[in-house]
Amino acid sequence: MKKLIALLCFVLLIATLVILPKPTQADAGTEPVDKRSEALKQRMETMEEDETVTVYIWFEDLDLGDVDAEAERLVGYTEKDIYDEVRAIPNFPSDIKENDPNFEELYSAYRENIREAQERTLEMGNHLRSTRNALVREAYAAYNQNNLEAIELTPEELVYASYFSPMILASLTIEGIDRMQEIEEVLWLDYSEPQHPEPELEVAIPTVDADYVRDTEGYDGQGSAVSSVAGANH
Repeated sequence: MKKLIALLCFVLLIATLVILPKPTQADAGTEPVDKRSEALKQRMETMEEDETVTVYIWFEDLDLGDVDAEAERLVGYTEKDIYDEVRAIPNFPSDIKENDPNFEELYSAYRENIREAQERTLEMGNHLRSTRNALVREAYAAYNQNNLEAIELTPEELVYASYFSPMILASLTIEGIDRMQEIEEVLWLDYSEPQHPEPELEVAIPTVDADYVRDTEGYDGQGSAVSSVAGANH
């Protein structure tokens, strides 16, 4: 009977721990952390209750060590291998002088070896970098998808989820910003004034000599068809 009572007490204790709400910062007697940047605080002072602003929501960054290792595994070499490839090229023999009858031939071969090594290592570096970028994109896409689920943005609030940083852009009211502050996963909230660059034709036109073409040659672009072609990187 004593064992049964002890077991029941243990079960009740575990159930109590599970049911009890998670203590908040206020419960712990500490001040809540203000996650807002100064720029966001200042902007909120002038906001209407139902007005929205675009807020940068930042999270703890990923440790990309595993991504780097996976990229090197996929390509079959490391950054150090690329560096060693360059260092493996011997210097031109110092005992061969310009008056040597074979100097031109030997020096030409030496330069060709350098050129080939540069092309080879450049290709290796580009391949490693593009492979890593693809993995980084996948990692941040998955990470920010989890972050989206944690902060529970509405479709109307979501502006953009980054593929290359632990950041989500959201259009939030004051209430929405306050809501983000309460979410444990959110590290930092920031704001930046929208930029509306103005055309500076007085600088651009003379920079490309368009003023000479227009004023001297008489070509002002009228009647010309202009188009833009965009394509995905493969």
